[in-house]
Amino acid sequence: MARADVSTERPGSILIFPKVIADGTRDTIIQITNTRTTIVHARCFYIDGSIDPSTLQPRWQESDFSIWLTKLQPTHWQVSQGRRVDSSDNSPGTASFPLGAGLDPGAVPPVTAGFTGQLLCAEVDSSDKPIAYNSLKGEATIQNSASGDVSKYNAIGIQGIDPADPATPLNDLALDNVEYNGCPAALQFGLMTEGTADPVVETLGNAGSSVANYLTMIPCTQDLENMAASTVPVYFDVWDEYEGHLSSLVNVTCWRQLSLAETAPAGAFAGRVTTFLSARITPRTQVGVLGVASSVVTDGTGLNSASVDVSLNLLGNDDLTNLPNQVGTPGSVAVIRLAAP
Repeated sequence: MARADVSTERPGSILIFPKVIADGTRDTIIQITNTRTTIVHARCFYIDGSIDPSTLQPRWQESDFSIWLTKLQPTHWQVSQGRRVDSSDNSPGTASFPLGAGLDPGAVPPVTAGFTGQLLCAEVDSSDKPIAYNSLKGEATIQNSASGDVSKYNAIGIQGIDPADPATPLNDLALDNVEYNGCPAALQFGLMTEGTADPVVETLGNAGSSVANYLTMIPCTQDLENMAASTVPVYFDVWDEYEGHLSSLVNVTCWRQLSLAETAPAGAFAGRVTTFLSARITPRTQVGVLGVASSVVTDGTGLNSASVDVSLNLLGNDDLTNLPNQVGTPGSVAVIRLAAP
């Protein structure tokens, strides 16, 4: 099945930002860099995973655009504002639009108000045919305008191998270790116990601090042509420092953000006497998930908080030997179906 080749540390042909927020208080700055010494073209898709209050289901709406990057070019934009094409802002200090200085990659639209979702970009050639240059890397910075808090994470890069498989439809990107590297078999990360006091904050004198943990997850399979949301059931396993174990089953549909407290029975973390935990997310199917972990620390006054976004450790099957829930139910490999150009 999947190898541990999906990475937050190496450039890829598919670039995914699982957590993109523009809700009026928080906003996201996207940075994408072409690591190749030739021009690169990519199609990009915003996918809105916010909950529709009338259906209580994710909206699962996409908006797409294209970018062109010259050799070794970085670019950036603020998602609530997008980025217009303006040749007058190509020199530092002459920007006529916020965050718009530099060589424009093309017109980038703003997201809709209240957007919570993801951004996906895939390398294509001049005819919009998928191509495996493996040249894209990226970072997302999330700013809180009310508190001034800033957190940052690396985008997930999926490397292409040979996307020109004639047996696969043109807009289908198969994560099968033939066209593109496979989705990870599991995600692993460390965190502080839910509700525990942060020892660093405590030493600063703001006693009574508290830690809250959140997960943002998306299925590896995404149908952007038919806007058909995918659901992946995942096992969520947590171990404390004494090997105490909690396990639960969580469904991930389209885009899901949940607190650690939601992954276990009520009060399950209240009696944990250890400060640190280890967690693993394992899909029940061959179609996996990707995501970002976040921790928010609030001091004893309740007035000050700080957050951090953590890229998850991506595990392939070789890393899961003799571990529970390591294989899951056999099924189809993950496929990202792009909307037609």
